[in-house]
Amino acid sequence: MSAPARTLLIRLSVITLLFGAAGYYMKHSSLSAYYLPAFPLLLLIFVVIYFAFSALLLPQKPLPPKLFINRFILLTGLKFLFLLFVIIAWLLLKRDNAVIFLGYVLVLYLVFSIVAYSSILSWKNYDN
Repeated sequence: MSAPARTLLIRLSVITLLFGAAGYYMKHSSLSAYYLPAFPLLLLIFVVIYFAFSALLLPQKPLPPKLFINRFILLTGLKFLFLLFVIIAWLLLKRDNAVIFLGYVLVLYLVFSIVAYSSILSWKNYDN
């Protein structure tokens, strides 16, 4: 595993632990009405998706800029489509918690995107 992928894994693990602790707190506090029982599964889906797709952008050797940009756009689009499929499937199956679910997805998407993209773009993934 390359150093950038290891750094990304550590950052995603820390974010996952923070969200897991926040979820545990919500479940056992007065905020339990807003806790989604499927939150651990949703968190696991985000971790796997973001690490898998982001690890593909962190190669062992530098890439030409055109190849890196094409790969970045393709993987970001695929990740978005997969998450959109998960959202639509959830909303079709469980309509009672739709607003809470969408709130969870929005927060997870924003935080994981910021962490993953900052890790990817902080490394020089292409040669000039």
